[in-house]
Amino acid sequence: RQKAQLGFLPTHQQIVVEWFQDEMSDLNIVIHAPFGGRVNACWALALISSLEKQYQTEIRWSYNDDGILIRLLAMVEPPALEQLFQIPVHEIEHLLKKALTVSPLFAIQFRYNAARALLLERSHPGKRIPLWLQRLRAADLLETVRDLQDFPIILETYRSCLEDIFDLPALFKLIKNICKLKLKKLCVLR
Repeated sequence: RQKAQLGFLPTHQQIVVEWFQDEMSDLNIVIHAPFGGRVNACWALALISSLEKQYQTEIRWSYNDDGILIRLLAMVEPPALEQLFQIPVHEIEHLLKKALTVSPLFAIQFRYNAARALLLERSHPGKRIPLWLQRLRAADLLETVRDLQDFPIILETYRSCLEDIFDLPALFKLIKNICKLKLKKLCVLR
């Protein structure tokens, strides 16, 4: 259907954006972007952070290797897509760090990094600690050091999220290419 309507399919050089209302009358935006899960996850998190900041509404989202699905609850009209795709690179990193800090992914990575750095107390040497207790201790430590942005485990957690889990350099390259194109290859289906 996309190929019949547009004459092409999404590729690494062409992004297709589609919006529709589902059975619950919620607005859905699908960004067909075959850049892989590491890039799409990073991009989705930045887009969601920007949309939540701008529209003050609840947003649900998911991603895979082929695109991003954004579900805007309580919205009837889609946001200005041109603005959504013109977020500067320096703002993307700021949005990502802000969104990451409160995400479950950050808490999990922080727990891994704190355990690896031997910052989490072990009750009995040589015995396993229950996962719920590890999470509790890591959450307490994170709350204690959250505002210390130069704390080594905080820095390592940002690094591991942005470089190991996400592909931030590839996202920056993608955003720069989108800004250069001025949305000539961005097609919107309704």
